[in-house]
Order: sequence, then structure tokens, then C-alpha cells
Amino acid sequence: MYDSEMNSMIKYLVGASRIKFSVLDEIFKEIHINQDMIVMYVDAHSIIYRLYRLKSLDSIYSLPAEVAVKDLVVSFINVLGHYRRYFATHLGKTNDIIITFNRKLPIYQGSIDPDYQHKLYEVYESDHKDYSSLTEIVDTAVQFIKSIVPYFEGIYFLENEGIDDFAAMYHMMSSEKYNGVYNLIFSRNILPTQLISNTCSQLYNKRDSSYLITNNTVYQNGILKDRKTVASENLTSDFLPFIWTLSGCSDIGLKKSKYVGSTTGTVKLFNKLVDHHIIKSGMSIQSFLKEISDHIDNGAEFRMTMNKMMDRYRLVDIPLAASAISKSQTINLWKNVFDLYDQEGLELINDKLAEINGDAELLEITNLNMATVENDFFI
Repeated sequence: MYDSEMNSMIKYLVGASRIKFSVLDEIFKEIHINQDMIVMYVDAHSIIYRLYRLKSLDSIYSLPAEVAVKDLVVSFINVLGHYRRYFATHLGKTNDIIITFNRKLPIYQGSIDPDYQHKLYEVYESDHKDYSSLTEIVDTAVQFIKSIVPYFEGIYFLENEGIDDFAAMYHMMSSEKYNGVYNLIFSRNILPTQLISNTCSQLYNKRDSSYLITNNTVYQNGILKDRKTVASENLTSDFLPFIWTLSGCSDIGLKKSKYVGSTTGTVKLFNKLVDHHIIKSGMSIQSFLKEISDHIDNGAEFRMTMNKMMDRYRLVDIPLAASAISKSQTINLWKNVFDLYDQEGLELINDKLAEINGDAELLEITNLNMATVENDFFI
């Protein structure tokens, strides 16, 4: 029996993605962002993933469908407002927020490996034995969210169905619109750490244990997190696709090849090769495969599997996937990048949301409107 006075499990699980400002202050205290604008790229899976746990389903399914949808819409959008307020009031930065949320096998990666990120996409299948009803709630909520966020300047929910989330992010990062900004990726997936640079970092959401992966900690806080192995200072983020080609990447379901051992063992090998200038930043995959074949066991056999290794590389290299985005996909990606200036309409939406179950916890409009920095609220 639904009790409207009870706290919603959806609000709790989605709201857990709001990292406390005190934790964010600690994370960003040594980070110097010279750019005036931050563009936060939100991997929506990393906000709603807590819903897709069997132990949560009874509480979620106890809600009337319209209440569940409303709770997800409001909670998700308010997570965005939470970070928008932080950027404006604590970092003093103008900001845009871009959301990606692909829930089906991407066309490009699927042409290489039909099992790409299978564990991620299978929970969204309409006939899933446990999560089909939850996915109906999510699908409905996403459509509402897409219709609401244009009312907040600089918040865009991309149409990237069939396009890998991180390829879509990289496409936007590389656009003229976002030239000269600081990019911040909000994701629990290790794959986008390959994009980290002096102007791009990744915020890994883990409640009070959340952390930032930066150009200086791309290995320490990335694939070597909680491991004793240390990466060479010459091992930059652009080597990661080469490492994953050999060692695999568990976050996308790519198993290790038989030619190397563990991730740490692969990094140790790369440390030696990069320090002796045998492999170099910016080298092609063809040159890398040729060089590495002389430094691994069964090198002769390895050279016979170059096409297979190339396919593995194509699965993990984000810029390569982004370059495969077609013209029609590009048009679709950009169609939601617009702003509506209608505060009265926004207030009306909030009123209609309140009518669903009389819940006073609605969109935090003040936070969501903090696209630019005003002197009276910057700390």
C-alpha cells in the first residue's frame, strides 16, 4: 500500500549522486581551473544505476507509476541543479551541463562486437524479467526530463540513442561551441579516463569517498586505483586504449587477451617501453602493435592476430568511435541543444508536478538557473 507521507526510495537512490559540497571542496581545493566555463558531461547511467538493484525493486514498485515517474524526474533534474550551484557559488564558474543516456547497443561498437557492454544494456531490455517495469518508468521519466531541461539555460539532454555515451561526449567536446572550456566528466565508468588532459577531468561519484581523476592522477585514480603499481610519469592518458587492447577493460566487458597478464603487469610493461622511447605518445595503433609484438610472449602468434587486436582497439578508443558518427546522427545529437526562456512556463510545470501527489519537494529552480556567475552569490 502506497503511503504518500513515506520518503520515496527513488528520491533516496537518485539523490545519493549529490556529492556533498564539503566533499567537493576537498576534491577541488588543489585543482586550478583557468577557464571561465565548466562543461559537465553527465553519464546518466551513473546517476540512476542504484535503481537497478534487485533489493530496491519492491520499494520502487510499491509506488504508483505516475508518482515513480515524477520522483525520478524531479530527483534527476535536482542532481544537475546541485552541481550547477556548486560550480557557480564555490568555483565561480559559468557552466553548461550535457547529459547522455544511450540504452541500446551502439551501432558502431555493435558492428565490431555484439556483446559490447552487454551487462549494461541488457537491464534496459523491454522483456527483462526483473527490470522491465522499472525501465518503463525510466523511459517515461527521460521524455519528461528532455522536455523540461530546455527551460534551464545551458542544460542539454542529447539524443544519442545508438551512439556510445562517451563518443557523444567527445563529439561535443570537440565542437566549436565548446572550444576553450574546462570539461568535467561525471561517470563511474573507467573508459573516458582516456580523454583526461589539462582541460578535462573525471568526477567519480562514490558518496563521501568520491574523487577526481585528473591529468596528474589518471592512472593512480584510474586503472591503478587501490593498487601498489605506479605508472611512469611518461605514461599519459592516450596510452590507455593501447593498454586496454591487451589487458581488456572490465567496465565495457572486454576480457584480457592471452598475450599479457593482469592490468598491473601490462602497466609495468608499458612503463619500460615508454621510458625507453619504444612506444610514444601519439603513435598509431598499427605502429604500436608492431612494436609491442617484439616485447610480449608468443610474439609470432600475436602478429597473426593483428586484425583481432585492431577490433579490440576500435572498441576502446573513444575518438575513433566519435569519428564514426554519421551526419544524420550528428543532426540528431544536436537537436536538443537549445534554450527556452519561459520562467512562467517553468513555474506551471512545477505546479503540475505538485498536483501528482501533493509533494512539496519539487524542482530546485534557483539552483538550476545558475548558468552564469553573479557577484552576490559567489562565495
